[in-house]
Amino acid sequence: KHFDTLLWSGYTADGRQITGLEFQPDLIWWKVRNATYIPYFVDSIRGIDKQLRSDDTAAETNYSERLESFIPNGFTIGTDADVQQAGKNYVAWCWKAGGAAVSNSDGSITSQVSANTEAGFSIISYTGSGSNGATVGHGLGKTPSFLIIKSRSATGNWDVHAFGTIRCSLNLTEANQNNNQIQFANTTFTIPDTNANRNGSGVTYIAYCWAEIPGYSKMGSYKGNNANDGTFVFTGFSVRWLMIKRIDTTRDWVIYDSKRSTFNPIDDFLEPNNSTAEQTSSSNSVDFVSNGFKFRNNSGDMNGSGTYIYMAFAE
Repeated sequence: KHFDTLLWSGYTADGRQITGLEFQPDLIWWKVRNATYIPYFVDSIRGIDKQLRSDDTAAETNYSERLESFIPNGFTIGTDADVQQAGKNYVAWCWKAGGAAVSNSDGSITSQVSANTEAGFSIISYTGSGSNGATVGHGLGKTPSFLIIKSRSATGNWDVHAFGTIRCSLNLTEANQNNNQIQFANTTFTIPDTNANRNGSGVTYIAYCWAEIPGYSKMGSYKGNNANDGTFVFTGFSVRWLMIKRIDTTRDWVIYDSKRSTFNPIDDFLEPNNSTAEQTSSSNSVDFVSNGFKFRNNSGDMNGSGTYIYMAFAE
């Protein structure tokens, strides 16, 4: 009812509907699976034709022949090769926020917020103040765990903040930067500085914000054990979708889901920080079990001798 993964194969048909959700999505993150193509974000606050690529610093761009509309059980697509081409396979990860945005004045910066408090997810649009310590309302009514911010009107890295202690970039392989982390509270998040990636004066931003919901979502960190009998991470549910990033050294982000890999080991993965096609590898695989996930290898992407952060959503 709040998150799911959709798969489709391309053929030419303008206005084609991609369906299968039990909700109208507010955030769609999609990628061509079997070719080198850019991964894109669209959301209901910015509009279906305004896209941001997760592998790059580029500002927001308009494309009318990619995603064309949100519908009650999915979305419609146009004829662009990024969404529809014979021989291409596609994936879209879809979240439900709160529909039309409302004004939020909880912070020193007034924001526009679409919030799904039941699922702990909100989309926030705001304009940077260029002032240290600016606060932005997120609309969730509980403390978030994970925040992704991107400048819309200017180039800049994707700013990822987790747990008040982690800061890195979605479009890069960088480790935790160990400074200027955004702090979370029940109604707002606090931006400590005037960095152009999150609070440049007059720059417009979009932010995606998640709080944990027991039985539905889990966000945390773990230590890899560098062994084939790998680390087990407890989530309290069977996993549908998992994103991992090593933070003590440089490493790619990796995303797994149980729609692309339907049985263990889950070995089809995509890297959202680049345009590379989907890879399949037993040495970069994970088992989704009834109450979490467990590694069966010592890959540095997920189970080396290091520290990792993750986001997981339930089956």
